[in-house]
Amino acid sequence: VTIPSTIQEVIMARVDLLPEGSKKLLQIGSVIGREFRYDLIKRVTGLSQDELLSALSVLKDSELIYERGIYPQSNSIFKHALTREVVYDSILAKKRKELHKEIGDAIEELYGDDLREHCELLVEHYFLSENYSKAADYSKMAERKAEKSVSLNEAAAYATKRVTALEQLPETRDILRKTIDARTSLGLYMFQLFYFVKAKEVVEPIFKSAIDMGYTKRVAQLYTIMGTYSYWVKEDFKTGIKQLEIATDLAVRSSDVVSGFFSNQWLGFAHAYCCNFKRAGRHFKKALKINIERKSIWGTSVVMSCISHWVLNYNGLIVQGYKMSHNALKVALKSGDIYSKAIAYTLHGASLYFKGENEKAEEHLLKGATLNSKIGFKFVRALAHFFLGHNYYQIGELDKAKVNYRQTVEILEGIQCLPSMANLSRICILLIKSKKLDENTLKQLKAYANSNSLKAFEGWMLRKIGKLTIGPDTESAIEAEHWVKKAIQADERNGARWQLAKDYALYSKILAQLEQGEKAEHTLRKAKMIDAICQAG
Repeated sequence: VTIPSTIQEVIMARVDLLPEGSKKLLQIGSVIGREFRYDLIKRVTGLSQDELLSALSVLKDSELIYERGIYPQSNSIFKHALTREVVYDSILAKKRKELHKEIGDAIEELYGDDLREHCELLVEHYFLSENYSKAADYSKMAERKAEKSVSLNEAAAYATKRVTALEQLPETRDILRKTIDARTSLGLYMFQLFYFVKAKEVVEPIFKSAIDMGYTKRVAQLYTIMGTYSYWVKEDFKTGIKQLEIATDLAVRSSDVVSGFFSNQWLGFAHAYCCNFKRAGRHFKKALKINIERKSIWGTSVVMSCISHWVLNYNGLIVQGYKMSHNALKVALKSGDIYSKAIAYTLHGASLYFKGENEKAEEHLLKGATLNSKIGFKFVRALAHFFLGHNYYQIGELDKAKVNYRQTVEILEGIQCLPSMANLSRICILLIKSKKLDENTLKQLKAYANSNSLKAFEGWMLRKIGKLTIGPDTESAIEAEHWVKKAIQADERNGARWQLAKDYALYSKILAQLEQGEKAEHTLRKAKMIDAICQAG
């Protein structure tokens, strides 16, 4: 933010009236930050205890700083952030650089036994002093610290700093290896947050170098990142699964647990969207086992949530899915981290929707949407809005349903993820508008159906189109029958039993409209029978 010149002049006029010792102290404090500890400022200034206390007293009397804590464990804090910024900017660039180095060195000396607690400060001071080697080392430490607390956005920010720092250093084989590590780590954070395009952009520059170097562990992770991009963004499942299978093989060869977890986790998603539920389940269970063995509570919750949604619910095992997502939520609450809670609330909300418990579904999905918004977890937030749309549609709150479907489309377009899911949401919006279909709209609906690459959504999409085409006349009912029959065929083929029950229920209504009463009753009984199987414990 640009500070108006008049404000700068007023602040500097006050600073210039200070004794030289107090002015110097204020400048050094501004380089440390908004707040600076007594022991640190003493080490950097080199002042005696009496000199330092005298200078600090002048700054307090001038109301430029205030003190918190009890001497000598006290901290001095700039009363106004603007004062700190103006004083900092008044220092010559060369001098600032020197001070940042001195402060970084002082922190290392003072807190050498506990540098992890101060690594974030060390990143900034060494980066601004252009000691990029140390900046990279402490960025890695800060990154791991954030990762351990499941602050993935923060971890990604420090990984970005690590990459930037390393790329300022001379190109050597050691620096190249460190750069491969840093970019791969950043890519892994990005794809865990479902930023697949960004993840691919981050790792592409080092992909070939990692292969040429024979860096098997990292190559496995890089293939995982590229594989997820292939199917989440491009919806090219054939390529994506092939790349992920390469990743799993390399993970086994390198005996790397992290690579094994990621490759199996993301193969689980890929096979689930292709309705290969047994394969999906096997890969998710491998990922779950790794988390349990590593005693990762939040990771265990996340994989359990994924199994509940993508394997059990999509396969029509609704009660099993509900039980799994309920247990995943309990584990997430035990873990306490916002990441697993955001996923667990969302996917348990989806389970409640599948189970027909609309009020509870709304409560959990709204909670999930809020938590995902807080951490910038856009895809799972889109998922929360997607199921909120279905939930509101089911209970007749159409305006709310439309808002949530639109939010789903907006988020998915923003992160360039699963275009077929965005198209299903668009179809649902058209269904709410419920206007008579014109030729162009029908053409667009056909385009959505033809371009859909997610088998898990195939019957769902065809049924929604069928519902859209139903009108009061026989001709429209025949058109609707055509679409719903295709939905039934797709869901029978794909093993999407919950969707199949919905297909037959709608088909029963169409047959009644076509005055095929006996067939309509038979079809409705079939729908109820399949639904009962889905809801059976």
